Amino acid sequence: MGILDVPALSRAAADARYAPLTVSRSRANAMAWLGDSRVDMMSDNFIASAPTITAFAANGIATWVNFLTYQCLDFDDSLNFGKSGDKIADAAARVPNVIASGAPFCTIVLSTNDLAVTPIATILDQYLNLIILPLQRGGVQPWIYLEYPRIGLSALALGVKNQINYFLRRLGNSQGSVPQAVRAVIIDANGYMENF
Repeated sequence: MGILDVPALSRAAADARYAPLTVSRSRANAMAWLGDSRVDMMSDNFIASAPTITAFAANGIATWVNFLTYQCLDFDDSLNFGKSGDKIADAAARVPNVIASGAPFCTIVLSTNDLAVTPIATILDQYLNLIILPLQRGGVQPWIYLEYPRIGLSALALGVKNQINYFLRRLGNSQGSVPQAVRAVIIDANGYMENF
């Protein structure tokens, strides 16, 4: 099996691996957000300290997700688990807070700060084992934004970005035996959502 391959699981193994914890989902339509500065910038606290980005925050990713889902999802600052500069390993420390928040969904916007400094095998391992699987085991459905195109990436970072996206798409394709309530949703740069 290659580094970008996602292991196929038998139904019994998948049931055991993704068996959700019993956590109260008291906020049935709540969407938590876990990520780096792209999530942090959506918080009122960030806007207060950097008012020049108010327009971005007001029209940020969370606003569009709410709009495009016909306002079926609820988001407020108590569900913002973003921190500027975070790498995947840093954000992993907040996964228990996401699970404890009671939100049944969590949008993940990560990996930008890992692109040029973290080995690809480490990125993929951390994304799966520190973020995605713990969320699924905690009963939270991960909505994963693929790393979107950016100007100014080195050739190395661009290659790493493409490998991360390829891995996440393969992960999405391997989710067939995962219970629907926690099955990963993959979102590409154009907002196209894939629910496998």
